[in-house]
Amino acid sequence: MELIGHSVTGSTNIHADAEYPVRAHVRKARVLLTVECLAFSFQYDALKILLFKGGSNGLNKWSFAQAVVGENESPDDTARCLMRGSTGISTAFLEQLHTSDGIIKLPGERVVSVTYISLMNGFKLDENAGNNLGNKWFHLDKLPKLRNDQREMINCAINHLRYKAALHPLLFELLPDRFTIPQVQNLYDSVYNAQIDKRNFSKRLLSTGLLIKTADKDRSSKKGASYYQLNKDLYNPRSLSLIKLLPNLHTFTGR
Repeated sequence: MELIGHSVTGSTNIHADAEYPVRAHVRKARVLLTVECLAFSFQYDALKILLFKGGSNGLNKWSFAQAVVGENESPDDTARCLMRGSTGISTAFLEQLHTSDGIIKLPGERVVSVTYISLMNGFKLDENAGNNLGNKWFHLDKLPKLRNDQREMINCAINHLRYKAALHPLLFELLPDRFTIPQVQNLYDSVYNAQIDKRNFSKRLLSTGLLIKTADKDRSSKKGASYYQLNKDLYNPRSLSLIKLLPNLHTFTGR
């Protein structure tokens, strides 16, 4: 069901005082509730965003994933369903970024949009999923032509992600089940668009107790970096502050 509410004219009593009630006609706005998802993944050592081409208006332009909230769904449910249908996997992390006040499309009609930030594991993505929908993952430095407000939205989402990632280890949701410390370093460098000191980063990361070293090594390099796994007893994407990995957080987020 696309519409929440109906375009109906009803009447109500407004009492100017106890003796003289006034009848007034109130028009109920027809409201369409939608969700919009800014989905990010980490692929080939780069942070990317998912965009879709086309739309109901027939314009051949790129935009974020959007869907109408169903009659028996919450916005969260719709957003999760949208991401799974677009990528073939479940979202690893989903959080509301903001809700619009409502755009008036026509007299008596309003569109309210709930915007989400979503993290998708690029190592689990189905490359064939969503091809018929015209979606594509873009490097943040190589975005197609977008409206100014869309670029502002991306910047807002990135700043929010940087802030949350300093407080919680949610970026690990973007990595494979086992990974090397250089991979984690590349991930944080990509998200924060900076070269974080490698020695201090490694030392601080290992001191959290969050990683468990395995016996295997990445043989793609001569020395071979050890593979690690998450300590599931400690790991929770919404807990365990990692702010000490980024001592100059304000330089990355402006907070």
